[in-house]
Amino acid sequence: VRANEAGDIVDVELLRANLDAGTEEVIVRQVTLGLNPDTNLPYMGVVAETFERSYDTELDVTIDSGDVGGPSAGLAFTLAIIDQLTEGDLTGGQIVAVTGTISLDGKVGAVSGAEKKVVAARNEGAIGFIIPASLSETEKVLVRRHAGGLKIIEVSTLDEAIAAMEELGGDVSSIPPPPAAG
Repeated sequence: VRANEAGDIVDVELLRANLDAGTEEVIVRQVTLGLNPDTNLPYMGVVAETFERSYDTELDVTIDSGDVGGPSAGLAFTLAIIDQLTEGDLTGGQIVAVTGTISLDGKVGAVSGAEKKVVAARNEGAIGFIIPASLSETEKVLVRRHAGGLKIIEVSTLDEAIAAMEELGGDVSSIPPPPAAG
């Protein structure tokens, strides 16, 4: 990657395995390299995900992500879906910013660029910013440094994120409690 410049288009070979069929195939994709603002070097973002995962459900869920890309909005999308499926207003009518990946078991994962996202959230009038507890300490310091008056709440799970929404004034009364551990 570093042998190229930001903006260059490079070929990337991927080995796609089909475990059900016991086969593999090499596919080639063209990728435009970006410029990492932290290092001023070219880079390529990579997201690993399960190929063609789908779920059958009676619900029709559609998300218009606009310009949002990547897994950083996973927690925000999850909370938005919960808000649509339950009574009340999960944000309490306030602007609440959220970033974090979400796993199938409800764990919230770290993201990059949280210190930039908090500035955008502050500029949009958010009252709080929910961030992954798994961010590095350096990232957490940068987020708090740029937060202004925003309340920063760290979460590790979806349940903690729902509790954070309540702390910020949201109505979570119709959301079923998490299953008892045991």
